[in-house]
Amino acid sequence: MSEKPEWELIDSPQSRQESNGYHHGSQGNASQGTRPSPALFLQALLGKWWLLKLVGAGVAAFIALALLIMIGGMLVLTVSAIALVSFCTARLALWLRGKQLGSKTHMPTRYREPWQQ
Repeated sequence: MSEKPEWELIDSPQSRQESNGYHHGSQGNASQGTRPSPALFLQALLGKWWLLKLVGAGVAAFIALALLIMIGGMLVLTVSAIALVSFCTARLALWLRGKQLGSKTHMPTRYREPWQQ
């Protein structure tokens, strides 16, 4: 003897979706005639704790932007420091070369210009 189970529907799926304010597919949207709010869309897209996930993504993007700005700033400072040291070294070498030339009492004739002879 085989027993056949009798199933009892407690709540229909359509009425349960309407009570939650969430509709699956296009038939729920077509029956209401209005678009779902962005909050409901994000909740459906991201699942549970969707607001905290958005805040976390925003914080991560802010930290990434801050790190990018800091790295760019350090690059600008490093290039500026190297350029300043290079410029100062060149000026010092030019000044020392001028000092050495000025201390000599005579200049060899091969380094003189024609108008100096």
